[in-house]
Amino acid sequence: MNTALEMMHFVEFAMLYVLIIAALGVNHRLTKVTSCLAALFSILYGVGDEFHQLFVPGRSFTLIDLVKDTVGVLIVWGTFHIFYFGSVKASRRVTNPVER
Repeated sequence: MNTALEMMHFVEFAMLYVLIIAALGVNHRLTKVTSCLAALFSILYGVGDEFHQLFVPGRSFTLIDLVKDTVGVLIVWGTFHIFYFGSVKASRRVTNPVER
């Protein structure tokens, strides 16, 4: 049970990033830059979340939780960039019919 709770750090902040890029995509604002900003925001939100736990009784700031939050975001960010921007770039490539 404890392992499942510890894995939630990966999942929570990865999902935060996914929801942000989904909102950007729906509003036609998703680019490589906005995706990177969404990842940065998600990581900084994790920092803020860990920091606020200093003031909550029974909770504490732990560096390992911050690392788990960051790794969760970075794994999804990297996977997204490889599959989305890699395939979109290839499928949107315009070929000149004269060159064929």
